[in-house]
Amino acid sequence: MDFAQLMDIFKSNAWYAAGLVLGLCLLSYLVVQFILVRLGRHLVKRTATRADDIIVKHLHLKRLALIAPLLVILASASLFPPAADKIIVAISALVITWLLALSLVSLFKGINTAYESRPSYNGVSIKGFMDILKLVAVLVAVIITVSILVDQSPLVLLAGLGAVAAVLMLIFQNTILSLVATVQIMTNDLLREGDFIDVPSYQANGTVSAISLTTIKVRNADMTYSHIPTYKILDTAFINWRGMNESESRRIKRAIILDQFSIKACDGQLWQRLAKDERLSAFMAARPPETDPACRTNSALLREYLLHYLKSREDIIQEGKSLMVRLLAPDQNGMPLEVIAFTRTTDWMAYEAIQAEIFEHILSVLAAFDLRVSQQWALQPPVAKG
Repeated sequence: MDFAQLMDIFKSNAWYAAGLVLGLCLLSYLVVQFILVRLGRHLVKRTATRADDIIVKHLHLKRLALIAPLLVILASASLFPPAADKIIVAISALVITWLLALSLVSLFKGINTAYESRPSYNGVSIKGFMDILKLVAVLVAVIITVSILVDQSPLVLLAGLGAVAAVLMLIFQNTILSLVATVQIMTNDLLREGDFIDVPSYQANGTVSAISLTTIKVRNADMTYSHIPTYKILDTAFINWRGMNESESRRIKRAIILDQFSIKACDGQLWQRLAKDERLSAFMAARPPETDPACRTNSALLREYLLHYLKSREDIIQEGKSLMVRLLAPDQNGMPLEVIAFTRTTDWMAYEAIQAEIFEHILSVLAAFDLRVSQQWALQPPVAKG
């Protein structure tokens, strides 16, 4: 009995054909699973890198091995009657298409996970690009599915898409805008996972925890989450504090309001009192002799002292960054005295502690300079007398 006669037997008996196909499917699945799953896992475990382990885990090799019996069914579909032949081919092709699509989606997810698990990962996410590839894989699967169901070539369907392009652009408008925004964000390095951002219009103030094709997820300082549409971030004013962390410094820029009527020329009595103050004696002793203290104002002397005080603090950067004490334009509230300095730490709690110490010290020495703060809601403190 030759091969042609054997095929005629199977074609004439559907049960024989079904048994043969079922046996070949089971055999092919076991063989492919053994080779693909066991051998694949064995090989990746022998490598030093973890990237291949993560990708193989996401691929679900047992699911991928299901393609082998489906290919057997496709190859042996001619054993069945013509009516059943077309149905078997269509169903097998559909299942293979979506198994491949799901495998590609899992592959892209695994690549992203492996990329972000690297020790050298710096927060520049590729999740947006992986989402784009996932979307393309699903769209291709949808086109192939439709072509199988209507028994038309995918090229014919693609040619017909031009007629409905306007409708598709309307339906997927946000997705297309998000796609463009994701490319711009990644290309211009506007955002990274781990960046601390402030987006007032969305009440977002915290750390970027995820950047996807459609949404930017921000964990706020109060541990709530804000979700910002990706395409909206380019049209929204936001502050990215990454530069502060990269510079390993944080700026202090704060002012107190001086009572303008307390600003005056220095006299000998004030000079002597400052020289006797334990907190100010070292500063006054280091100054050159003044022939006429009245040439100076108490506010100018205070600014010189505060600059001297800031330079004496080890937690303040002395070179390469702005360090100044200045008077701003006066208004109806008084004369603002502003301090600009950079701390050597970006830690929020440490930064606030340093800033508080500086301004507590300023408030504590004002009376020694015969200066007062301007505050409309309370009585002014008494001026220190010699």
